[in-house]
Amino acid sequence: MLGTGGAYDGRGQLSPRTLAAQTAALQRVLREQGLERGFSGIVDATRRYLAVLLRDRYARPLRWAAEELARKGVDPDVAKQIQLRQARFRLPGSADWLRNVTLKDIIYKSLERCRAAFDCQDPATGAPVNLLDLYQDLERVLLVSADPGYVYERLQQLAADAQLGGVRWDGGGAHAGAPWSPALPTDAELVMHVFVCRCNELLARTPAERLDGAPFASRFYDEVPAAALDPGRYRSRVVLVRTDVRGGGGGAGGGGGNGGGAPHYQVVAGGEVWTVPAGRLNVFQAIALFLWAVKRFKSGYLGDVNLRHEVLDDVFIESPAVG
Repeated sequence: MLGTGGAYDGRGQLSPRTLAAQTAALQRVLREQGLERGFSGIVDATRRYLAVLLRDRYARPLRWAAEELARKGVDPDVAKQIQLRQARFRLPGSADWLRNVTLKDIIYKSLERCRAAFDCQDPATGAPVNLLDLYQDLERVLLVSADPGYVYERLQQLAADAQLGGVRWDGGGAHAGAPWSPALPTDAELVMHVFVCRCNELLARTPAERLDGAPFASRFYDEVPAAALDPGRYRSRVVLVRTDVRGGGGGAGGGGGNGGGAPHYQVVAGGEVWTVPAGRLNVFQAIALFLWAVKRFKSGYLGDVNLRHEVLDDVFIESPAVG
């Protein structure tokens, strides 16, 4: 297994020798899996799936929810979590004012005292939905960073491209009038976090687990330093692993890692580490290989949940050469 530890030279650039070795290791995996000719198509289809997921499941609903909250009196920047507090907020249908409150304060107080005032229709499906419940369901995708306002804005920017062509694996977008900094998540981290959030939702057994649990991240995603990665610890599971981390790792759920470092994701399948080269395609290739392994070794199942209709068909029906 070729980790990220030696992948960078003293200037922070990818070492050509290590990158070449990682690429050769990936080619070996592709030969063994019969994917030499079809893998680029799987990666392209995975990229399109992730673009639709990011846009339709998170970016657009978050924007709509923030706009609806603003119509209810929430400061627009507070609704987008760009600003932490607003000076005052009046509960709908009440003469009472909340003062110096966060969005969380507003949501909790409104759920207690005027929940029905936030009933509305889902713009995508027309189904009845409570705006506060919907926002709490979506909010987890913002929590990959200590600056959720940045995540909100960057998701909106990335959602504009149907191929996620604007994704920067080792950086992100400008924020608050300043260039991207390592204190913020990279775009590759955001893409992985979106994928992990969706898989957590699909594997959740109860509404409480859907809201607060991490059934996917706790079993099928991990963060472990490359030198400490032991595929045997995962037994027969297929696992996405981030290996550029320092310390003990711990399956944070798609973010964290080195705190702004370019992420390096790999896959454990069949008791082996499938090396994925570091670089701009790493997150897409890792997720594509992970889905292939789930399809081949687990018949499309993660635990007792079949991912075929929700995920796999979107990728592999578009890749008939290997479907």
